[in-house]
Amino acid sequence: MNSGPKPLGFTIIEVMIVLAIGSFLFIAAAVALTGDQNQTEFDTGVRQIFSELQSLSSDVQNGNYSANILYSCNSSSGLPTFSAVSSSQGTNIGCVYLGKALQFNPSSNSSYYYVYSLVGDQFDTTSSNLSLPPAFPFSSKVLDSGINSIYPPPNTQTINLPDQFKVSKISYSGNPSGVDSDLIGFYNVQTNSLASNSSISNQVFIIPEASSASSIQVVNDINNDILGNSSGQYIVNLNNPVTVCFTSPLENNQYVKISFNNQTNSTDLTLNYGYGSC
Repeated sequence: MNSGPKPLGFTIIEVMIVLAIGSFLFIAAAVALTGDQNQTEFDTGVRQIFSELQSLSSDVQNGNYSANILYSCNSSSGLPTFSAVSSSQGTNIGCVYLGKALQFNPSSNSSYYYVYSLVGDQFDTTSSNLSLPPAFPFSSKVLDSGINSIYPPPNTQTINLPDQFKVSKISYSGNPSGVDSDLIGFYNVQTNSLASNSSISNQVFIIPEASSASSIQVVNDINNDILGNSSGQYIVNLNNPVTVCFTSPLENNQYVKISFNNQTNSTDLTLNYGYGSC
């Protein structure tokens, strides 16, 4: 007896086609999700890098040290001298906080950079150029340098970059030929009177360094206090921005450039995105 039409099923070929389409859609969705996640992490890392640099610049403008400094400094002799024994607050005679210097190392694709704290003589009047602060750079010294043979010095900050970011290139149009690495820093402009002290500005300087420069060489160049346009000398009147390029494997075809300009406050740092190579 015929009970009616038999239910129809899927053939093996139809099942394979459905599975293939489903797998393709799943892989496409996973790739898209991973790409969005990488972009989000990349953007978050960029904001973190920029925020850290802004904070370092603001520290200089506000005269803040970012660490608990244990040192003794005496500048009554005309130049800062340090000893390893800490002293009470207010007893570091004549020593003033001048700024910070940032040592990037693009030659090694470094994922970190050093931040040196700079101090100088409050009473130094050797500057022949009144447009420069009296103590910068003529008595500028790296904090704790010379106490021992440790390099970088004990109170040097090490800032780690997030999410596998690397420093890939530094560029400045005023660099001497063959120099592709810079020590970049901020110094607090000092004034001669209260009347002109209403708008203390935070300025950028660079010291061109060879890509192979060690931390001991960098510290020695900072402490030499020489103005000029050669490798190892302070350049304080920047005609153009200094640009640092950061890359990350999260987005292989994307890079971010942060430009350092002479500024009146830390918000003048500019952040630019771009695609391609640095």
